[in-house]
Amino acid sequence: MDSSSRPPTARHRPADVVVVEDDPVDREMVLRTIAATHPGLATAAAESGEAAIAMLTGPDRLRPGLVLLDLKLPRIDGVEVLERLRATTATRLVPVVMLTSSRDPRDVVRAYSAGANGYLVKPVGLRELAGLLACAIGFWCGANTPPSGFSGGGAPTG
Repeated sequence: MDSSSRPPTARHRPADVVVVEDDPVDREMVLRTIAATHPGLATAAAESGEAAIAMLTGPDRLRPGLVLLDLKLPRIDGVEVLERLRATTATRLVPVVMLTSSRDPRDVVRAYSAGANGYLVKPVGLRELAGLLACAIGFWCGANTPPSGFSGGGAPTG
């Protein structure tokens, strides 16, 4: 089988936005909202902190323009995932925005202290979620200029 007919590996598959969410309903809602509001963006999803770390730091790692990271994940919570991403050279500069239901000020401080680029509280309604994601993705994957080699911002990846 020649390389043009092989299924793409993560190394060759673009992902503008990576969604890290353990709740399957919330994950699907975020992915569908992104697809509806930003149909040209490639997305990838991880259902756990471990899966996110592997997806973003492994040998076939993705280089997204944005990671939307849930705070309340089992085993490895979102802040620990963020700390690991910030401690790894390949992911140190990837924009990570917390997307969580927690309004606890201590969680906000923990996230920003670990290196979060933003902290968004999930709204209850789908329309509100679409508006929130449109603003965040519009900035990080549209207006923002990412470092060389990362998706987003309309810049080519290397």
